[in-house]
Amino acid sequence: MVRPDEVREPEEPSAEPTVEESVSDDSQPRVVDKRRFARWLEEAAPAEAPAEETPRYPTYVEELQTRLRISEERMQAIERAFQEARERMRAEIEAFRERQTRMLEERLERRLAEILGPVLEVLDELQRAVRAAEQTENAQALLEGLRAIVALFERRLEQCGITVIAPLHQPFDPSQHEAVEVLEVGPEQDGMILEVVEPGYRLGEKTLIRPARVRVGRAAERVARESATSAEADELRLESG
Repeated sequence: MVRPDEVREPEEPSAEPTVEESVSDDSQPRVVDKRRFARWLEEAAPAEAPAEETPRYPTYVEELQTRLRISEERMQAIERAFQEARERMRAEIEAFRERQTRMLEERLERRLAEILGPVLEVLDELQRAVRAAEQTENAQALLEGLRAIVALFERRLEQCGITVIAPLHQPFDPSQHEAVEVLEVGPEQDGMILEVVEPGYRLGEKTLIRPARVRVGRAAERVARESATSAEADELRLESG
């Protein structure tokens, strides 16, 4: 039988593990529960404002919006390129116009110099003829000198491409001739040039400088017929008036 003083109180388990326990604990993986730390951080963190939700469109709507934006960007790029091209074209046209004007002026000046050069030569001859006439009384020599100057002038004009129009005894051409007077003639001379009052001049083949002023023959019968027609026309005009 155990005496009362031999009864021992139950010993509390030691907080420190024994050798056997430590050996057994190191051999097993230790698991740390972090959920309570995460819960504690969530409770300690300040409340964040809820993020605004962006409107969400269906996929095809977003695709259409993307295409529209790309089309607008392309249109803007095309418009800028068109404006730049138009400005460049305007500048090029202006520069081309200036170049053409300058070239035409230079060509005109050269052409005038080519024409006036021979004319100045004729002027020199006329001045010499005047000085010779002042020192001589021989009119025949002066006349021959003037004829020589006229022939020289005509040759110089021909060298410049200018043709003298002197259509004596040729059919009247209203595009080349100007009638200053109409004379009654026989039927064989109807429409023919009877006299050249002033010669005309033509540059090249088509450019008319001055028409020739001439007197034209007209048959008597034709003159009478035209006079009657003109009189009838005048009467009709008076009656209608």
